[in-house]
Amino acid sequence: MLDIPDTYRAVSLTDLPAHWQDEEQYETLQSYLTNWLVQHDTLTMAVPSAIVSRSRNYLLHTQHPDFSENVRIVENEPFLIDTRLLKDAT
Repeated sequence: MLDIPDTYRAVSLTDLPAHWQDEEQYETLQSYLTNWLVQHDTLTMAVPSAIVSRSRNYLLHTQHPDFSENVRIVENEPFLIDTRLLKDAT
């Protein structure tokens, strides 16, 4: 678990192209945040989750000048993945 500042830039669904969850949109979405990566003006970007509707993923810009001062590990424990999710579906 991380402790991060409460301020972030939010990407809304209306900011994204139609059918943004589709795999065909991969390259478009990759280029969407390129400016954010090039500019170091925002530490955290909140983006809609393509997997869990009405949920957000928070992206941290590790090259942001304030990253080491403002991002702190609060809790560190293994993330366990249910192996049933990894089984071949065929």
